[in-house]
Amino acid sequence: MSVAPLNVKDILAIIDLDGKQPAARLAASLAAQSGGHVTGLAPVADFVSPVYVGGPVPVDMIDEARDVAERRAGTAVRTFEAILAETGASGSSATFSLIEGEDSGLVAAARLADIAIVGQDDPDAMEPAREALIETLLLEAGAPVLITPRAFAGPYLLDTVLIGWDGSLTASRAVRAALPLIAAAGKVRVAVVDSGRGLGEEAGASLARHLRHHGHVVEVERIASKGRDVATTLLDHAAHSTANLIVMGGYGHSRLREFILGGATADMMRAMTVPVLMAH
Repeated sequence: MSVAPLNVKDILAIIDLDGKQPAARLAASLAAQSGGHVTGLAPVADFVSPVYVGGPVPVDMIDEARDVAERRAGTAVRTFEAILAETGASGSSATFSLIEGEDSGLVAAARLADIAIVGQDDPDAMEPAREALIETLLLEAGAPVLITPRAFAGPYLLDTVLIGWDGSLTASRAVRAALPLIAAAGKVRVAVVDSGRGLGEEAGASLARHLRHHGHVVEVERIASKGRDVATTLLDHAAHSTANLIVMGGYGHSRLREFILGGATADMMRAMTVPVLMAH
């Protein structure tokens, strides 16, 4: 099977405020390979006033905190622009306010992007509201989100795609969103994790037929979870199959249920070792 060129033309990247900028590097690498454009947005972590018994927070303290946040975002933007220059990727950059939510322009930008790229949170350099930001992109903007592991340094070489398939609506949306990346990969593997959901013997066969209609050679594998959670099972299989990308649905249950009981989305965001594309 011939591999198609990457066809991802409009990329949104959330610029990390600290660290090695894995999301920016992955976005720039994809843009350079595809001839696309990447828009980098750096969050301004606005001051949120705690409750003080003694009265309101002084205005000058709020202004100073805002100035620090804007300078920090500005430094991150300059780092992003240096990455663009280094990779030769086409792009532009701006900042946005975390506290303004949808009014910040983030959601509008993400709704028109082919893909939104976000870095995995780093315990040594925690980004403000990172998980909430990913939820906003997935649930409010409806954007496919490519989460980049903090160890990623680039360039991005796409060879094998591993699809975590459970037949759900979110998984099918993730597959559709990933088609441009799947087309550029040499191998496609569909993994059906037997995690006690009672999936039928033909699970994955319909997806394989769908992808074969797109010209892909597909392998379908049933994987025994052996008591492990879905994320760990998929990550172990990705390492075994040398996958460069995992595709899966995001927030298959309600956010409240996943918050209380946990879920594959949160597990994957914590433990990921390769880029993971999610859609809701």
